[in-house]
Amino acid sequence: MSIYSDASLIFYPSGYKENKVYCFKPTDGSGDLTFTRASTATRVNESGLIEEVASGVPRIDYTGGGCGKLLLEPQRTNLINNSANVGAGFTRPNITVVLNNATAPNGLVEADKFYPTTSGTYRWFYQAVTTSASNTISVFAKADGKDILYISQGSGPDVFFDLSSGLVTYESSGWVGSIEDFGDGWYRCIAVKSSSVNFAAYGVADSSGYSSFVTASGTDGILVWGMQCESSATYPTSYIPTSGTAVTRLADSAKKTGISSLIGQTEGTLYWEGSTVDAVSTDIFAVYSDNPLASFVSAYIDSSKFLRLLIRAGGTLVVNSFSAVQASNTNFKIAFTYKSGASKLYYNGALIVTSTTSLTFIDSFTTLELQRGFFAGKASLQTQAAMIFKTPLSDAECIALTTL
Repeated sequence: MSIYSDASLIFYPSGYKENKVYCFKPTDGSGDLTFTRASTATRVNESGLIEEVASGVPRIDYTGGGCGKLLLEPQRTNLINNSANVGAGFTRPNITVVLNNATAPNGLVEADKFYPTTSGTYRWFYQAVTTSASNTISVFAKADGKDILYISQGSGPDVFFDLSSGLVTYESSGWVGSIEDFGDGWYRCIAVKSSSVNFAAYGVADSSGYSSFVTASGTDGILVWGMQCESSATYPTSYIPTSGTAVTRLADSAKKTGISSLIGQTEGTLYWEGSTVDAVSTDIFAVYSDNPLASFVSAYIDSSKFLRLLIRAGGTLVVNSFSAVQASNTNFKIAFTYKSGASKLYYNGALIVTSTTSLTFIDSFTTLELQRGFFAGKASLQTQAAMIFKTPLSDAECIALTTL
């Protein structure tokens, strides 16, 4: 099988400009995706540094290294009003702050150092925030004499992070912690709480636990940068810089209309490779008619991260096939075929869904979209590749295509 010869559309996130992401095939530009985001945003560039990109510019993200992926995220707000300045907007009991003390994950000397002025139980800096039923608090941190950072809602330490081992070492009830290695000793420390909080607090300790203690020992402390608090959030999104007030990053969108000639109108195959980090019901990759409620085919991830095959024909959802497979936070591959009496979904080299439902499409497919949030909120997706075939590929071909 020649993928290039058989595919009517091939997308790899490489070339782009404002409001457009180029497709590898077709080469005449007729399949290039229209991209929108009406705000600035950040990405991790090829050098591993966090950088800000202008409104409307697609983000080819290199988090974790390797090939770049098209980053598509929902709208989020950073409630912290000075994300890179502990000296402004934060209450700082029992600590000393040294501003712009070291190079931050954006490559600039913006990282602040904080260390305990006196020994004691709670040595932190915090800011009042107002969140809804769930929130995610995060910060980039690096050991500088002290190894233990904690994140809290202000009533005591809640999630502890060991900056020497890169591990979450303690979680209080109702909290879930995670930690991401950003290189050069920097980690993004993340704490998720399923209920509202009134404060976002960051502290230093000598050991993990609710009654932890820290000893003041000169200037031994922790470097921090990129404080963030996202309301109505069960996972962190990319860094949202703030300076004096909360900032909202608007949602990304990547789709192409008017390409009925590139989509199989009664049968076909769609392929997608990438990763997702959340559990928000959304279409990963979909093709649909001018009236999305009339006809569409999509691979869907539900609120528990289980994969489904969805097909709507004649205004009716005729296939809603649930799989027992949950999408991975790491890179994965899916392919889904649609054909009357034989529609299938494949994941990482295995057939996971088969539907024998008859299909009669009345409306023509005209549009493809990545990260479609038509029925629910958009997920955070990183797309490494997407392809369309105008005929159903065989089981063997789909298994080979999706094998990691």
